Amino acid sequence: MNPELLTTIILAIVGWVIAGFLALKFVKKRKPVWAYRTIPILGIHSKTPPELKLFFNDKAVDDVYRTLVIFFNAGNQTIEASDVRKQVTLVFDNAKILCEPKLNANDTAIEFSTEWSTSGEYSEVRLNFKCLDHNDGAVIEVIHDGKSKVSCDGRIKETREIAFLGDFTPSFPKQFQYGLIVNFVAAFLFLGMSLLWLFTVGGIKRMPEPSYLLGTVLFFGIFGYMLWASIRALLRRGRFPTWSAISK
Repeated sequence: MNPELLTTIILAIVGWVIAGFLALKFVKKRKPVWAYRTIPILGIHSKTPPELKLFFNDKAVDDVYRTLVIFFNAGNQTIEASDVRKQVTLVFDNAKILCEPKLNANDTAIEFSTEWSTSGEYSEVRLNFKCLDHNDGAVIEVIHDGKSKVSCDGRIKETREIAFLGDFTPSFPKQFQYGLIVNFVAAFLFLGMSLLWLFTVGGIKRMPEPSYLLGTVLFFGIFGYMLWASIRALLRRGRFPTWSAISK
């Protein structure tokens, strides 16, 4: 295969991948998402003396957990209160909420608020808001007993579900931004140096065609891996807004 044609094909594929990623990222849509993380605070286990009792606000408990839940609009189309077809509700199975949940919203203008109740073997926290622009939302801190599985129920106009993002890890914006910039710069510097070497000093004229083709594939493979590592870091670390770091 002609070396220049191979290089053109590889560059075209890389360009299509980047263009597709950017197109998907900027399509207008509502995207309500949520995540949570539960941390044990206190607990009584098998080796605890029976004389030891735990109380939380005068309530006897065996264990106490702190759950942080984040809910926000990851899309680029505003979610209005009128878009809520079924109220967004956090459900804590086999757990009782022990005190008023704490709320950290990113902006007072969105008028984010909560209502909560405990009934039998489960508890609920109902979410209310005026409107959520891109990345608007809140982190809700819930103190409860019982290691609970948390679920999120509700329905928003023109969305199939409230997507679950997995374990909630608050964002660390500065470190992430610097690392991402370094990754992208390193990837494109490597690409530039590889192309310079292939087409000038040691590439086409000095290498037999099989070795040249193998070297081209190797160089672009390394570049593709470095670029994918940066995009993957963006997708994973960038899952949560920068303001979520206030709740870590």
